[in-house]
Amino acid sequence: MTEAKSQINSWNAICLDTHPPEDSRIGRYLQHMVQSGVEVYRLNFNFFSPQARGAASTSMHGEKDARIDLFDQFNAHGGILKRAFNSRFLLGGALVLEAERALKNLGLDAEEPAVVHAHDPILLPLAANLAKAHKNWRVVYDRHELYEDSHTDRGINVATALEKIAKKHISGVVVVSDEHIEVTARRFPAAGVVSVPNYPSIRDYDKKIIEEKIKSLDNDTKVVISYIGSLDNSFDRDIDLMLKIGEQAAASEKARFLIGGRVADTKLEKKLQTLAQKFPEDFSFLGYVPRNRTVELTACSHIGLYLMKPDTCYWVKCSPNKVFEYLICGVVPVIRADVDRAEDISTSSLLFDRNAKGDEIVDEVMSLILDKERLKFMMKSAREQSKNFTFESVAGRYTEIYRTIMNRKTE
Repeated sequence: MTEAKSQINSWNAICLDTHPPEDSRIGRYLQHMVQSGVEVYRLNFNFFSPQARGAASTSMHGEKDARIDLFDQFNAHGGILKRAFNSRFLLGGALVLEAERALKNLGLDAEEPAVVHAHDPILLPLAANLAKAHKNWRVVYDRHELYEDSHTDRGINVATALEKIAKKHISGVVVVSDEHIEVTARRFPAAGVVSVPNYPSIRDYDKKIIEEKIKSLDNDTKVVISYIGSLDNSFDRDIDLMLKIGEQAAASEKARFLIGGRVADTKLEKKLQTLAQKFPEDFSFLGYVPRNRTVELTACSHIGLYLMKPDTCYWVKCSPNKVFEYLICGVVPVIRADVDRAEDISTSSLLFDRNAKGDEIVDEVMSLILDKERLKFMMKSAREQSKNFTFESVAGRYTEIYRTIMNRKTE
């Protein structure tokens, strides 16, 4: 048994999340914990996705898992009644009973010490109630965003309200950027705080395919531009600008544009389909793309997009999975966002500040498509710089926060 295993495998880990089953950040966490000798139990809740109703969650990393589908129940009422029902359900005992039943069915011994690792603020009341019911359980909150700077619902910031409710039961917080530590420590003064950036795991990518792609790039190569991720046009991603880039790239016949993700907006879906019909060879709308296929498509791309709307209220330092995945795949990121380590990746990226105009960004991308020598240099630089941004270099911080909070009870 390794030293890491002997230090942490005396505790179980209970992962609570509402993300897609194949979410990369959660997947890396699960894989690390299982390989460290921890018994991991994942409860994956579906509150919001009608497409996911009835879908079974399957273990991908050796964890024991269960899918709890609450979409119809959680969305059973409208207006004030809906919000009242949702609040009572989240804050009361109903969700606790669902979780306790699922964990028992998975074979968890509730008497053993455990870390309840919540990845979503909506699940913090559940995590707190589980910790209250089990004296040797502790809560770690994986805070993916700075929710105090995010959207509100009718003037109420639901995420921060839920954080406040569960605050005294949170023993540790994991953030995605070192620059989030100070503000998070002020919000959770009794908790230990550590950052685990959204860096990709080197084991997920085929080195030979990526290096051959870079090596073979020449003046005759048709450049592949891709974006696979959120297509919610009402949120912070600038989907319209991405489509403008995609349309011009496809029209030039010098590049292909790939875009994928779930679409709930019929107007946007029609626009995507129209462009795909207009440029059948060079504009592809892929719809939902599974995680393994996303990795394959990214590895074969040359340029990748990560563009925020300049008028979004959520303009904060971020550590996007997408950007660091582009780097490890030898893909040149086109970024309009406040990303972590921007200075370190400046030679491999097209970086734009919040004031950059859309036409300026389009022109820079089109210029790069035509300059294969520069593109190849930047792709090589991206691949080289990615060595500084691997999950393997930061994974031990999960172990660190677990050890800290679980040993604290005996001090």
